[in-house]
Amino acid sequence: MRANAAIRLFSGFLLFYLLFLVQDEHLKDLPATTTIALLAGAAGLGGLAGAAVANWARNHSPQVIVLLTLAVTTVTAGVTAFLFGLWAAVAVALVAAFAQELGKLALDAIVQREIGEEVRSSTFGVVEALLQLAWVFGGLIGLLVSDWSTGPGGLTGLTVVLALALGWLVVRRRVRVRARAAKVSASTPPAARQAPATKDPTATTKPLTNPHSG
Repeated sequence: MRANAAIRLFSGFLLFYLLFLVQDEHLKDLPATTTIALLAGAAGLGGLAGAAVANWARNHSPQVIVLLTLAVTTVTAGVTAFLFGLWAAVAVALVAAFAQELGKLALDAIVQREIGEEVRSSTFGVVEALLQLAWVFGGLIGLLVSDWSTGPGGLTGLTVVLALALGWLVVRRRVRVRARAAKVSASTPPAARQAPATKDPTATTKPLTNPHSG
């Protein structure tokens, strides 16, 4: 949920930020209407790509997918800030829409799996409301930042925010995984943990090989 909120915040920021940059002619490689149409097309294509990849990755861990989408968004935002221009803006618009769609579908899969049926519908409603608030908040930030930044500065600031959010979420996940492993280990009977593995004296040690290799 937090990773998706970070992606939504960046998506809302990007929409208003790029729109005002185009209107102020900071992206003037093409006419303003053409630039806006190009950015909108990139966002639409990114959303379609996110839905397609979600169908392909349905058997993978949705928690890992959400973190990966946030990581890809962070890296793309940083590269766009460094190489700021029209085509970099098109690329980050595509990636942001892709991450938003894929991350939301992964979150829906988590809710579907973890939340009981009796409260699942209300959970979906609460999740969507919170994500919309994150998007609106990001849009307000983009609107304010566009008054003093001409491009790279605003994206650099949001890249730092995304990187901090990603680092915090990765650390939190590692702590939860270790705590779960320690809990499982503590619940295992001591005899089962300390029993020595039996070894066939006639067995010989063989190197690990790929059975399918030529």
